[in-house]
Amino acid sequence: MQILCLTPIKHLNEVYEYLNSFGCVDYYPNLNKESVKGLIDSFDYDVTASTGLNHIDINYCNEKGIKVMSHKEDMKLLNELPSTSELAFGLMSSMLRNIPSGFDDVKNGGWDYDKFMGHQLKGKIIGLIGYGRLGKMMKTFCDAFGMTVKIHDPYEGYDDLDLILKESDIISLHVHANNETRHMINKKTLV
Repeated sequence: MQILCLTPIKHLNEVYEYLNSFGCVDYYPNLNKESVKGLIDSFDYDVTASTGLNHIDINYCNEKGIKVMSHKEDMKLLNELPSTSELAFGLMSSMLRNIPSGFDDVKNGGWDYDKFMGHQLKGKIIGLIGYGRLGKMMKTFCDAFGMTVKIHDPYEGYDDLDLILKESDIISLHVHANNETRHMINKKTLV
């Protein structure tokens, strides 16, 4: 079986090896849709494997008779992969604490703490937009740091989106990018 893998997986213990046990894997985790189409036209793939599907032209794959495999329904596996939420939390912390600019300053010989004083997480109000698997993980991290969490989910409800946008110090998006959620947060909603 010829498998095209479009998701970065080599950093996950034994996942690449597991996929390889099904056949020959071509690993291209950084391709855009056009490049994927070019590969599919050039080679005879049986399967395209990916975690998400928003970067794969499903209709095109169906036309070519290529089965698309995604882990999006394998909740047992996905619940053990907090990396996306960890990254979101880490980036939020870095921004609030001015870590990147402070780090760069120290690398260049600076040592002025006052210029890079940031904000602590405790007591901040975070609005989580999307409360599926990743949003729930993010909430766990925020709770552990003493943040107040407000939740809006486009499919499940919870708190009013406009109220969350008005009252939150931080907004963190955890919704799938699709036609229903695209532009949900935009210049107008952030003003």
